[in-house]
Amino acid sequence: MAFQQYNISPWLTPVRVAATSAQSGTYVNGSLNNGVGATFTYATGALTIDSVAVVAGDRVLLSAQTAANQNGVYVCTTTGATGVSAVLTRSADQQCIEQLLTGQYVTVAAGSV
Repeated sequence: MAFQQYNISPWLTPVRVAATSAQSGTYVNGSLNNGVGATFTYATGALTIDSVAVVAGDRVLLSAQTAANQNGVYVCTTTGATGVSAVLTRSADQQCIEQLLTGQYVTVAAGSV
């Protein structure tokens, strides 16, 4: 009997910033309620996390949400501005519980914490 060996790296694609405190906003768990396509929408205004202005395309780690299912890696899909809400959408590589594994790590590129 032959065994298939997998080389799964514990390192995820880096994020630009990490939120180490709970973020206020509206979470929608995706159309199938499984995290795939989930969004986190902030109130209007420019989004700053850990002293860094978040812009479209930035990867963001939410790690301290009160509701644990909201934690994870997101991509900024709409940059906040006056009258415009910033929107984060779950990253394609970390959308659902099946993709979240014990022992995974992510590096953070910017911020002071």
